[in-house]
Amino acid sequence: MSTREYEETAESRLTEGGRSKFDVVILDQHDTGRLPPGNYLFFGGIPLLPEADPDQEGDPQARGPVRGGPAVRQELIVDWDESHPALRYVSVERLWMFETRRLDLPDDAQVVIEGETTPVMAHLARDGRQYLILGFHLVRDLPGGMEELNTPWVERVSFPVFVYNALRFLTATSTLGARPSLEPAEAVTIPVARAGRSVEVTRPDGHTVSLDSRERTEVRFGGTAEVGLYRVRGTGPTDEAFAVNLFSERESDIRPVDRLVVGGQAAAVTVATGRVNQPLWPYLLLAAFALLFFEWYVYNRRVRV
Repeated sequence: MSTREYEETAESRLTEGGRSKFDVVILDQHDTGRLPPGNYLFFGGIPLLPEADPDQEGDPQARGPVRGGPAVRQELIVDWDESHPALRYVSVERLWMFETRRLDLPDDAQVVIEGETTPVMAHLARDGRQYLILGFHLVRDLPGGMEELNTPWVERVSFPVFVYNALRFLTATSTLGARPSLEPAEAVTIPVARAGRSVEVTRPDGHTVSLDSRERTEVRFGGTAEVGLYRVRGTGPTDEAFAVNLFSERESDIRPVDRLVVGGQAAAVTVATGRVNQPLWPYLLLAAFALLFFEWYVYNRRVRV
């Protein structure tokens, strides 16, 4: 539906049981405050969140709104969180856009892709809602009613991979106890016993990570790159745990492949032989050892030469 239809449609078409009817709502170049609890993916738009209550306990900036500024042209990507599930198998170093929107984020937002002057992509989870915000849109308008791509990324293989990752990340229901195990780099939602309480996750290597719920009733943990058992403290009266393993057939298949696909094209497999230089030191070492053995033998036999 169009953005106008989204704003004017009846509430019953968008929500059911107090939540969004849709697994993910994707909004392109549209700012909106009509955000029932659910998951949202923004391209060139922002969620219009209320200002933080100054009387509420805690830092108001931590729960402030997302603000969008003027467009920044040809923003350079300088850093990104390669461990984030949305960027799995995505070549961020080749990401380029003609223009992106300047983003001013609250403290509880996680910057996923950082530009030279502004965040380019961020994740925000608050009050039963998740927002994956990209500052740039996909298509830009030209004079005369013409349109052109704002980024060549949409024509590359990594773009549908990103969309798949983003939808899977936003719709993940991997709460503790809901699934027996997770795959590496898959995010898990951890319930908090009491809003504002911190949660501690001990990784298989023994390192403990503290997660601040910031007045939320759940937190998301994405640092699951290492396989093994993760122990969680702070979810209730007893500790809980979840496992990360390589049950994925694709991750576990280490057999050499006969056909390698790179950038959508199959690379030819060739077999060739060539001459290489063989080192001589192993043979010299063997000769020295034989000489020492012969000297030891002669000495023990008391034979004069």
